[in-house]
Amino acid sequence: MLGIQPLHPTQPTGLLGVPLEIRLEIYRYLLTRREPIELQPPIFYCDQWPNKDYPLNTKRHPVVLLVSRQLSEEALNVLYGENVFEFSLNRSSQTIFSQFAPANRQRIRRLQLLAYHGIPFYGSLLHSDPHIVPPILESLAPILASLRRLYIVAQQPLKARTFDNAPTLEQEVHEWLTELKPVLECVNQYVSSRATIEVDDNDMEETSELIKKCLPNGYRKVRTRIGDIIFERGLRRDDGC
Repeated sequence: MLGIQPLHPTQPTGLLGVPLEIRLEIYRYLLTRREPIELQPPIFYCDQWPNKDYPLNTKRHPVVLLVSRQLSEEALNVLYGENVFEFSLNRSSQTIFSQFAPANRQRIRRLQLLAYHGIPFYGSLLHSDPHIVPPILESLAPILASLRRLYIVAQQPLKARTFDNAPTLEQEVHEWLTELKPVLECVNQYVSSRATIEVDDNDMEETSELIKKCLPNGYRKVRTRIGDIIFERGLRRDDGC
């Protein structure tokens, strides 16, 4: 008797029946965003996820991570591999990487390091405290080694502070360079030669010279969105970090 043959019992159904290329596009639609994801507790807020190009119910889309082991692995590779994660070098972030499973740390492919100066709620760079340096750089190293792209935004002091007994601008710049150097050395040591490093330092002479010295294998100067804010250069409408 002729008729429609039933599906083979082992033939994939649902999302697994869709070609991988299509599944990846679905994950990108659900789990990527144009703006960097800030690594601050709690790591992911629901309203961080939607790509501005797509209206999305942000309370439901992470369910794709729970459908099955295979789909979760594929989606996590997109989530961690195709978003830009932003890490501020300040004391409030010193334990942030411990909130990632080791496998997910290794999935991160794009990272933006922010080194602020003169913004009170960001505090000093992490490595300014000698007791904090080893664990931070130790946790950062394997992430750096897996990156395909690293953005560094470095804000050199521009003017001396005015409180009593405040250091001079020269002293501020010297301290800034002393704090920044170990981070750049860590980057140079662990970032793969295949990774692209992009730097936004507002072309400040002292910081640019230090970066050139510490990253001898090369990097590109770029203009970033966050740099436009902290350097007060005015916002752009094009894509980017």
